[in-house]
Amino acid sequence: MSGDKMHDMKMGGMEMDSESMASRKGDMGGMAMTFQWGYNVVVLFDWLHVDGYIAYNLMCLVIIGLCILKQYLVQHQISLTGYRQRKLEETIVYGMHTTLGYLIMLVAMTFNIGIFIAIMAGCTLGHYYYPPIPQGFSVKSGDIQSKEMQIKRAATLGTRCH
Repeated sequence: MSGDKMHDMKMGGMEMDSESMASRKGDMGGMAMTFQWGYNVVVLFDWLHVDGYIAYNLMCLVIIGLCILKQYLVQHQISLTGYRQRKLEETIVYGMHTTLGYLIMLVAMTFNIGIFIAIMAGCTLGHYYYPPIPQGFSVKSGDIQSKEMQIKRAATLGTRCH
């Protein structure tokens, strides 16, 4: 190799010099690798290209809704745990929760600050409206009751029926 071409490289049968390598540095096929502002963004699929202010705000609202739905599914899955007859339902809810979680992660990888804020807002609101149920508790008709309270209530109802 000559002194000028010392930094030339062969990659997969393709020769690239240091100048073309430098121009491609950080280029990951058009995918942003740093946070950026702007309402011109592709979300998950090429056909889901948001390029207007109104569409961008609607997309952020949809993302917030999906994050709230994800937290609801987490709570619903926990409330189903322990019921044998609901094992299939629990499995389906788990699959939906996991799929939605990975999709939200991929949306976050757009590195768009507004979309990232929408994800954080949605997750926070979801946690507020659908908090995780602690171990030893279950959901009955909208109330969170401990197992001890359920036993006491069942005993009280049992004595009233006799």
